[in-house]
Order: sequence, then structure tokens, then C-alpha cells
Amino acid sequence: MKKVLLIDDDEEDQEFFIEQLLEYKSSLQVISAYDGEEGLKLIHSIKPKWVFLDVNLPRINGLKLLESIKEFLQAENISVYMYSTNAGLQNKKQASELGAKHYFQKPESIPELRSIFKKAFGE
Repeated sequence: MKKVLLIDDDEEDQEFFIEQLLEYKSSLQVISAYDGEEGLKLIHSIKPKWVFLDVNLPRINGLKLLESIKEFLQAENISVYMYSTNAGLQNKKQASELGAKHYFQKPESIPELRSIFKKAFGE
């Protein structure tokens, strides 16, 4: 079973993402973390295939987390998809430079989120 790690400090957003991930691809195992520190530990311990990572997190923000594990992600072939409520160009550029596959604004609708999943899972 392929693993997805969702790192987001907003409980409602987490519930929405998880529900939509499992509806889109029921064969996934979805694990979640509420802050960057917990997410960092989980990335190393469970080695997920995909990580959906919010930029604005407590303890360690998403960009700092990505910077600290860049080489590990490449070695383990882990794909990171970053998002934020703010789709600012600076964050997008930095995320790309640090190895994120895609940077997107937090989706407001199910079709938007499904489009992102389609890209992430290569379908």
C-alpha cells in the first residue's frame, strides 16, 4: 500500500484532504501530521511516496522542513507537493528550488483538488 503524508496544522483542511484523497484513490494509506516537527519525524520513519505539505506550519514551517530534507527526499524518491493559502511567487520559486514537484494555492473546491491529485499520481 502506497503511503501519503499530509502535513497541515488546520484540522478542517486535513479532514477535507484525507477524505478527498481516499475517495480519489482508496488504495492509499494516508498519514497526517499537524506541525513541521512531527512531519519531519514521519517522513524519516514511514518514507511516504508522496508528501502534501502546507507552507505555514508551527514549529518548523514547510519551506524550512523541505530545505532540511532535500537530499533525503531525492534519495528516497519522495515527491513533495506544497501548498498555502497564499500562492505568492517567492514561495513558489523557493519550493521549486528546494525540490517540490508542484506548488499550489489551497484549493477551494473538489474539482481543483482532484486536478492536483491527477498530477501528483500521474493519471
